[in-house]
Amino acid sequence: MLKKIDEREREIKDAMANEDRLKQEYDSKIEGIDSDIQTKEEEIEQLKKEKESLAKDVETKISEFWNAIGLHLDLFKISTPTLNGRITPLGLRSEYSGKARKVTFQELVDARLVRNGQTVYFFHGRVFKDEQAEIVANQFNS
Repeated sequence: MLKKIDEREREIKDAMANEDRLKQEYDSKIEGIDSDIQTKEEEIEQLKKEKESLAKDVETKISEFWNAIGLHLDLFKISTPTLNGRITPLGLRSEYSGKARKVTFQELVDARLVRNGQTVYFFHGRVFKDEQAEIVANQFNS
């Protein structure tokens, strides 16, 4: 009976030793992963800062283009902003390139985006020949 108790005690001690060894091995791996996560989080923060800086740079440069021809980017705020102002591949802020509310030609004229009497050409992949209209903004609704 004592032999059985000693054998069982040895099994329990071996299991506890194996458990400790396994915990140490995995704790070491987990610490390595935690360190990698911390490094990646720092890289992400740096990339976010770089992204913000680039977005500000492109907005400034776009504004400079428009200012150089005597117009201000603020003129394009007719649309209702629906997105978070990210930069699109075309360089416009997405709040101006998303689906906007409907505007009247009068609003476009008032914002100096078009002129009353200006010719509008229809385009879908190409300009439609002989298809055009004239902007009439100052007509009263009946």
